Amino acid sequence: MVSIPAGTQERRGTFLRFAAVPFALFTAMIPGCGPDVSNPAVTLMYEPEFPTGLSNDQRQHMLATISRVLKDRLPVPGSVATTTGGQIDVAIHHPFDRALLPSIRRQLEQYGTLELHVAANHRDHADLIVRAEQSLDNDVRSDDGATAWWLSARNATVADRLVPENYVVRRGAKDPQEADDEGVATLKQVLVVIEPFDVRGEHVVRANAVTDAQGRPSVYIHLNETGGLRMRQLSRRYQPSEDGFRRHLAIVFDNQVLSAPAIEAVIDTDVVIEGEFTQVDVDRIVAVLTTGALPCKLKLVNQR
Repeated sequence: MVSIPAGTQERRGTFLRFAAVPFALFTAMIPGCGPDVSNPAVTLMYEPEFPTGLSNDQRQHMLATISRVLKDRLPVPGSVATTTGGQIDVAIHHPFDRALLPSIRRQLEQYGTLELHVAANHRDHADLIVRAEQSLDNDVRSDDGATAWWLSARNATVADRLVPENYVVRRGAKDPQEADDEGVATLKQVLVVIEPFDVRGEHVVRANAVTDAQGRPSVYIHLNETGGLRMRQLSRRYQPSEDGFRRHLAIVFDNQVLSAPAIEAVIDTDVVIEGEFTQVDVDRIVAVLTTGALPCKLKLVNQR
């Protein structure tokens, strides 16, 4: 369900609680035990993948934005600096547990785009579905201008929870974590409809880690006025039918469907995203939503 569950464990008015990666907070308070900034434990060098055609001033502005976002996302003592060659060095200081490095890298490198779209269903989107099933393209357009995208599901469970006779799922790109009967690893893809009032990451003003009524880690987001208006329009259009038919809202993070809960009622500015998340998943999503999206993707070119 996409709403605020009655059992959600969260104090109203407290939105920015964040503990993405644990570290020794109190060492900095002890003389001689603080971060060693002179000899970083790890340095990650990133190269921004700038869009073509940017002026030098635009590149410099984008570099400044990337540096700010990375500083905000870095969950352990460290620093961020831009090189003369237009690359970005992220220095992680001692004391540092190297077992945390994969999690830290994921948090830093996450592009950070959030989108909420309705999953295509046979009742509302029959024409789009016919075209999508006949095409090998990921983008589909109907004669009346309606558009849909094929997006990979986070895992098979997300796609399988959509009612097969009403929603459209296909096999997509290879996924090393899953394999079919022939041993070919594939991701399942969900067809989502692009609406003029879809909700996006720029509409999120607050995000926090919460637990749902079953005690599972979830993500709470509060939308701004524009986002709330769009969410009301979207959920009102796709609210449950009198015969009980329910539409599903695809929660898309970096072009991947994290979950697709049913729309149970008209939604306003408060949304809880429920799914099969670990606490680490939730903390990373909250951190990325809180700091904002990167203006472009980053390529790791050196780690030392």
